[in-house]
Amino acid sequence: MKIFSHFAVGITIATLLGGCGGSPTPQAGTQAVPFIGVQQLRQPTAGGTFSASFAGGITREGDCYLNRRPEEVKFHGSGHAAFLLQSDEHGTLHKTPGFRCEPDHGMFILTSDAHPDDSIQMYMSSTKNRWRFTVVHGTGRFESATGTGAWSFTLKGDRYEDTWDGVLVF
Repeated sequence: MKIFSHFAVGITIATLLGGCGGSPTPQAGTQAVPFIGVQQLRQPTAGGTFSASFAGGITREGDCYLNRRPEEVKFHGSGHAAFLLQSDEHGTLHKTPGFRCEPDHGMFILTSDAHPDDSIQMYMSSTKNRWRFTVVHGTGRFESATGTGAWSFTLKGDRYEDTWDGVLVF
């Protein structure tokens, strides 16, 4: 596939040059036209160490142990996050039926209270109860956000507390 794309670029350049007499230098009576190129994506210009902490309530749906169906644990809380400041957190962890029925993946969205159009969406994954997050989408000023890090939480009945530590670039 790369051979074809280089071939197509070569043909395009040759065709463009051919229209100018086969020379990259403009001929007498012609004017050089600048190449505008492909639209450039906005490059991340801010960010750094990302930390956050939230607290709130959880709800559970399904029963992995009894019904051997996937179970969801939904989180909804508020707290403070670097770059978002005071913010809300919504997320879902999925328990997959199997030997232990422990959560192994999910999605979270952190949204600024002051600027609700500013949000960060993270994919969550767990290996041996060590949770990692990867930024998969952002809105508002976080439109081009990327980042990764660690996430941990504690459950107390139907309440939770969590912390986020990593890097966020936007």
